[in-house]
Amino acid sequence: MIIILMQMLSIAVFGFIWQFIAEKVTNNAVNATMSRAVISALVYYFMLPALILDVLWQAPLQENSIYIAIMAAGGVLGSLLLALLFSRFSTLPRATIGAIILAASFPNATYMGLPVLEETFGSWSMSIALQYDMFACTPILLSLGIFIASSYGQQEKLGILLVSMLKVPAIWATLLAILLNLSAIPIPDFLYGIFHKMGNTVIPLMLFSLGLSLPVRLISLKHIKAVIVISCIQLLIMPMIVWLIGQSVPISSDYLAPVVIEGAMPSMLLGLVLCHRYKLDVGLYASAVTISSLASLLSLPLVLKLLV
Repeated sequence: MIIILMQMLSIAVFGFIWQFIAEKVTNNAVNATMSRAVISALVYYFMLPALILDVLWQAPLQENSIYIAIMAAGGVLGSLLLALLFSRFSTLPRATIGAIILAASFPNATYMGLPVLEETFGSWSMSIALQYDMFACTPILLSLGIFIASSYGQQEKLGILLVSMLKVPAIWATLLAILLNLSAIPIPDFLYGIFHKMGNTVIPLMLFSLGLSLPVRLISLKHIKAVIVISCIQLLIMPMIVWLIGQSVPISSDYLAPVVIEGAMPSMLLGLVLCHRYKLDVGLYASAVTISSLASLLSLPLVLKLLV
C-alpha cells in the first residue's frame, strides 16, 4: 500500500514542478492556471463519466450497495458536523472556513481510494470505491457541499444551485450505469475498451492537477492548526465513524474492511473545483489535501492493520 501511495504522490509532485516550468517550456503559451483548468474540465466532462460507466455497468449491485451508501453518508455527515463545530471557535475568514469544512468532510474516495482498494483487496473491490463515492459522497457534495461552499464563498441562488447539480456529468453517468446494470445489458467490447482506456487517465490527471494547485509556499503558520484538525478528522475519526456504523448494519464481512479504508482516505481532490468556483481558500484546501495525503502513508496501513 505504501508503494502505491508514494507513486500517486509523486505524480502530484510532477504537477507542482510544472508550475515553475510551464511558461518556459511552452514559450509563455501555457501556464499552470490554464493547465489546471483544462485538465479539470477534461476529467469532469469526459474521463470520470467514462470511469463510472466502465466500473459500475458491470459491478455487482446488491443489498451491500445500500449498506455502503449508509456507511459512507454517515462518515461524511459525522465529519461535517465536527468541522462545523470547529469552525464555530475559529476567527479565520469565511472563505477559509468553507474550505476547512469541505476538506474535513469529503474523502478522496475515487481518485485515491480506487487504486488503493485494487492494490490491497483486488480488482473486485474497485466498484466499492465508486459506490462509496457516487452513492453517498458525491450526492452530498453536490447538494449540501455546494450549499456550504456558496454560503461561505461566492453565493448563488437556490435555483442556480439546483441547475448546477443537474449539469454534473458524473451523476448522469452513474444513473445510466445503474440502469444498464440492473437491466442486465452486457457492455459491448468496443465500448468497454473506450471507457476503460479513458477511465485509466482519471487518477494521474487529477493528481497532476493537485500538484498544479499547490501554493509555492505550501502552508502558512496560521493554517497549521486547521490542517491538523482536517487530517485528524479525515484519517482517524471518519474511518472510526464508518466502522461503528458498519457494526450495526448487516454488510458482508468481505466488504467491511474496504469500506472503512474508503473512509480513511485523505481529503477529496474534487473539492478543489468547488473552491475555485465559489472563491474559497484554494491554497488552504490544496495544502490540506497534500498534508492529509502525506499523513495517509502512515494512517492507512495502521487502519488496515487494525481491521485485518
